[in-house]
Amino acid sequence: MIAGFKIALGVMALTLPGQRAWAEANRAAALTEGLTQYYRPVGIGAASGARSQIKLFTVRKPGILGIASSDAASTLEACPSIFRSGRLYRSPGIFCSESANQSQKTLAVAERVYVTSIVVNAAFDKVNFYLAACGECKPDTRQAVLRSLVVFEFRKGYLAKAGVNDVVHTIGLLFTADDVAADSPAPAPPEPAAGDPATPSDPAPAPTPPSAAAPIVKKGQSPADVEKVLGKPLAIFDLGTKLVYVYPSMKVFYVGGKLADVQ
Repeated sequence: MIAGFKIALGVMALTLPGQRAWAEANRAAALTEGLTQYYRPVGIGAASGARSQIKLFTVRKPGILGIASSDAASTLEACPSIFRSGRLYRSPGIFCSESANQSQKTLAVAERVYVTSIVVNAAFDKVNFYLAACGECKPDTRQAVLRSLVVFEFRKGYLAKAGVNDVVHTIGLLFTADDVAADSPAPAPPEPAAGDPATPSDPAPAPTPPSAAAPIVKKGQSPADVEKVLGKPLAIFDLGTKLVYVYPSMKVFYVGGKLADVQ
């Protein structure tokens, strides 16, 4: 009897992470589909017919970092603009400030952009928007002048309950569709259903309590030392004197073989 109970507990322990991952993947897929229908992303290399259908948006807050298209492939992922709790933050990494210094520009309020890609990470409550600023955005050209990556960060567990309209409302604080006046108030979030707790559209991140088992990495450690704590990275970018290790929720930068920065 006891053995059977222990086996059942073991099966539950193995099953729950899989169920959580499955639920997060489904949630991310549903949000991605809804956001794609609204923002209609179009790739930079899209055919002229697709470009003519681009949905344009107007920037409402200053501070979005733009990178020249010629340098975007090597620097865009390391230079995101982070939107959290209604405020925009620039990437603090030394790699971004050094590598993109000559080709970066801050997008101005009322500048027009379009969406090229959307990535929803429900597990970490982040939504990545890849944008292209297209100058005058003439229908016959619409060439990208600057590329931007904006990471919308929400409090833990928010995307598991938020609807597409909730996420659109938060994104609308930063850039909104051209058919909405740039000086108009942001659209009101939908009313919660009866009996459901209200979900704020622009939540502040909840503080994370300290844990004795939290992984610790220190400046100056070698890649091998960091891997013992964080595990193998998803990708590695060798930039000569710099190495960039990409993890699901962070990037680790090494200079001269030593840990220099974490984003």
